[in-house]
Amino acid sequence: MFIIATIAVIGIIIVSACFLSFIASQATQVTQLKKAIAVSGEGTLFAEPDQAQISLGVQTQAKTADEAQRLNAETMGRVIEAILAQGISEDKIKTTGYSLTPIFQYPRDERPPIIIGYNCRNTVAVTLSEVSMVGGIIDVSVAAGANNVGGVYFEFSEEKAKELRNAAIQKAVENADANAKTLAKALGVRIVGPTQVSIGTLEFPRAYVARSATDGTPIAPGELKFTVSVQVTYVFR
Repeated sequence: MFIIATIAVIGIIIVSACFLSFIASQATQVTQLKKAIAVSGEGTLFAEPDQAQISLGVQTQAKTADEAQRLNAETMGRVIEAILAQGISEDKIKTTGYSLTPIFQYPRDERPPIIIGYNCRNTVAVTLSEVSMVGGIIDVSVAAGANNVGGVYFEFSEEKAKELRNAAIQKAVENADANAKTLAKALGVRIVGPTQVSIGTLEFPRAYVARSATDGTPIAPGELKFTVSVQVTYVFR
């Protein structure tokens, strides 16, 4: 009986010690959480785009589907040849849309609509690494038969976007650090260092310029805004 009682007492002591250790650990964590400042920072850069994308289309109409399709293929072929002649490689030209649909005439009486012809549309996207070529590509495309210039998009290439992203992150972290120091000074505490950092919003800009086949070709992309935000948690004393 004495041995059993002794074992029970030892067990109670061990359990109590573990419980007190757990409580102390939780209290330490709560204290550490209380001694933290969470701030956000934003880094913004302005830069000229180094890449452009033009949407070019050909629309043809004829009495038969075969004729509409043939006319469209011939015209788009001339458009693509004109673009290639400007030094643009084939891999920079991509078909983004194609359709062949009937054209209906709707009688005023209750008779069903009748097909009077066919409409064929073919659209390609041309990616340019030289934004200064945009106006020239539109010129030669329209001259070759393109009758739908859907628009021009200015953006950053993958390489430049990565470069700007890294620079913007640097600025965002510096901004967060300045915010933390300002807050710490107002509170009368001293920053020890960051304990957690995460990247928030990444805004990849893309400027759109609407165009039509009758517009002039001078196009100025200007600068695009590139923004990155970060969240940083600092420990203070």
